[in-house]
Amino acid sequence: MTRRPALSLVFLTCTLISFGLTAAAQASPKIAKGHRVVVPVDDDLMVSDPVNPRILHSKQPGVINRAWVERTAKPRIPAEVLDHVADLFPAPPAVAPVLQSPEGHLFANGAISQSGKVFIIEGDRLVNSSGNGFTFDHNGNGAFDVIQQVLQNFGDQFDFVTVFTTFSDQNVAAYYFPLKNDIDGLGECNFNQGKTFGCLFDQLQGQLQNLQGFVFMNSLSTWQEWDRNYDGVIHPFSSFDSAVFSTLGQEVAHRWGSGLRFVDPRNDNVSNLLLGRDQSHWAAFVDTDASVMDGWDWDDQGNRFELVGDMDRFSTLDLYTIGALPVAAAKPFFVIDNAIFDVGGNDFIGLDGRAVPADAVLQLPSDGLLDANGMNIGATGVKVPVTIQDVVDAEGNRCPDPDFTQKTFRQAVVLVTRPGQTIAQAQPFADDLNVALETWEAWWLDRTNKRLKLCTDLNGPCLHAEQILGGGEVEHDGESLQPGQTGSVTMTVSAKNAKVEGAVLTLEAVGDSAAFITIPSSVEVGNVDVNGTKEVDFDVELAADYPCGTGANIVVTLSSDNAADVVEEVRFFPGYRTIFEETFGSSEHRFAVNADEKDTTSAANKGALAFTETVELTCDMSKRSPERDASPGNNGAFVTGPGTDHVPNLLDNDPGEGAELDGDTSLWSPVFDLEGTALPEIRFAYWFDGEAGDVLKVQLSGDDEKTFQTGKEITESFHGWVVGRISVKDTLGEVPAKVTARFLFEGSGSLEGGIDDVKVLDFDGQCKDVFVGPCGCDQNGETTPAAPVAFVLGLFGLRRLRRRRKA
Repeated sequence: MTRRPALSLVFLTCTLISFGLTAAAQASPKIAKGHRVVVPVDDDLMVSDPVNPRILHSKQPGVINRAWVERTAKPRIPAEVLDHVADLFPAPPAVAPVLQSPEGHLFANGAISQSGKVFIIEGDRLVNSSGNGFTFDHNGNGAFDVIQQVLQNFGDQFDFVTVFTTFSDQNVAAYYFPLKNDIDGLGECNFNQGKTFGCLFDQLQGQLQNLQGFVFMNSLSTWQEWDRNYDGVIHPFSSFDSAVFSTLGQEVAHRWGSGLRFVDPRNDNVSNLLLGRDQSHWAAFVDTDASVMDGWDWDDQGNRFELVGDMDRFSTLDLYTIGALPVAAAKPFFVIDNAIFDVGGNDFIGLDGRAVPADAVLQLPSDGLLDANGMNIGATGVKVPVTIQDVVDAEGNRCPDPDFTQKTFRQAVVLVTRPGQTIAQAQPFADDLNVALETWEAWWLDRTNKRLKLCTDLNGPCLHAEQILGGGEVEHDGESLQPGQTGSVTMTVSAKNAKVEGAVLTLEAVGDSAAFITIPSSVEVGNVDVNGTKEVDFDVELAADYPCGTGANIVVTLSSDNAADVVEEVRFFPGYRTIFEETFGSSEHRFAVNADEKDTTSAANKGALAFTETVELTCDMSKRSPERDASPGNNGAFVTGPGTDHVPNLLDNDPGEGAELDGDTSLWSPVFDLEGTALPEIRFAYWFDGEAGDVLKVQLSGDDEKTFQTGKEITESFHGWVVGRISVKDTLGEVPAKVTARFLFEGSGSLEGGIDDVKVLDFDGQCKDVFVGPCGCDQNGETTPAAPVAFVLGLFGLRRLRRRRKA
């Protein structure tokens, strides 16, 4: 982050004038996938792979020099700054030293010491002075020397090496430069212009396994001064409000972002409209929930957008790039196109009516300080709704996806003194920095929704607790849970990697039947030991007037003090007895498949369905694939096109794309024995994410698979699981003794489908005592259930956040 301190409102007036007010970025030409447009490189630093130009091979492995810093640093460091720094330091050696191992070459340095989480280096060789005061050697040599010192003293065990100084460096505020990128789907690859998010490279060429990048953070006093100018108050280092944490959050997050583009829903073109400063930060007119990546938080008030926050947390976009948020859990946001300032109250600096520049966050004090002075910042413009799926459509899947990405990170923090300052004299700075690092670890865990952990201990492991929620079966007396009765649900809570602390289940009944269900609002779980499991029970009471025939849906959220929330849904069907059920949780599923062949009325199944232990979005899947199955615990599901090749990545050097269904695929059930049933029906969860012309047909056969009748035809595409149902009698005109079901997906090349949680149910609402009523039988003894409406399953409990695709 390189915010310039907002010294005064008068200063800001000059800043706006000197920087100018730029128009919104223009959309780039339409392309099918953003990462397919690549500018090959062949210079002194890198050469593009001849097969895949996005994969870059280093010509100087292990070298960190000015050319590398100038090309890759985020934000970019002006050449005049690097020229100035070069004048202050001795010329680099003719043959650049190579960063390669803990035993590698080490520059001569002053004394070193460890103080808590802080590694102190006397900076006689790393720091120089000029008319601007002291400055670190930003031309690569300083970073090389610090990293090599860390390697020699602690080994190759850190993902990031970060430098703080005891002095304020007036030449550069803060920056990050990468040493490797093995994650795909993060943006454009144009190494010539410093757009490295979409390039795949390893400058160390495998010589170091863990190190990913370098962060320069200046001094703690620099960010105290920023607090004073930006918020009007200096925040303690024990407070998340201190600017040091939003700044450090931005620099570390530059490991992954911000370079995402999106497919503009207005014209289907790939657009750069999200990007602001250096094409590596978010533009101010993007609603990013106050992202630390130069972001503002806008509230849509209908005829005006009001600024309600800034530079405070990671947004949906940030969490997606970091790997803390899967596509299905990401919430939508918007861009204000052609944004114009609309200031309410005191307009001290003449903003009203001017275009909002992409880097406006750098030019103004905090929203809170402006508001306290009667200056209510707002904007007008065209609202452009955007989803993460729009981003995926432009960039392809993030690979590895959040299921398989790195969850813990280690960061070595180095305090560099000014020349002549001893380690003993630097101890007060180290004490403050140790306090800040304790807060920083808590800030990171909180801002990543406890999905990722970052550790600054110089010794010892970095373990992050993961909690798993399973179970969810409703137990009760008799064959079915009836209105007026009480059942019980057992959930299992497990812990991986580390102990889960302070766990609790939060329960919510949702859907049309919610008002007729009584459940506790929460259930205490407590601590769960690593690799341990706890069973937790709660009662479910149905009202006597529960609307029979409607399914019940309970959202269960598992929260704890130190692990990411897990959300699952418990579904059951009051008034029904279960004839058959399958969650695809084991290889004994009894289903068969006829893959990629035309299914007609004479087609037969072609063998057993291959068992998939879990359904997770991986590099082998397409952007339309389900990220999870529909069952608590993610037990498995049938998916039409899991794919066999990848989007390009360094892991296997595979230039392919995730596969999608092209042709027909059908899933065939075992024979259902319906002897003695009254009005059986088949309930199932389905995934159907495709394009116009794609279809899912649910068909039944009551004559040993000689003929099939279609009971349901689905054409509406949706990126999420939905519950469907068909009646056997309505489909076949009778209730045969034996029935086979098949689920036929027909796609033209852009379809992913899935089936899960197949149940055969029979309505038996107190039919033993023939009577007329909402849960009983009619005068002829036939059941009369209410007709439930199909409902959407809330993957991760975020039903309202689904993006419905265009037909």
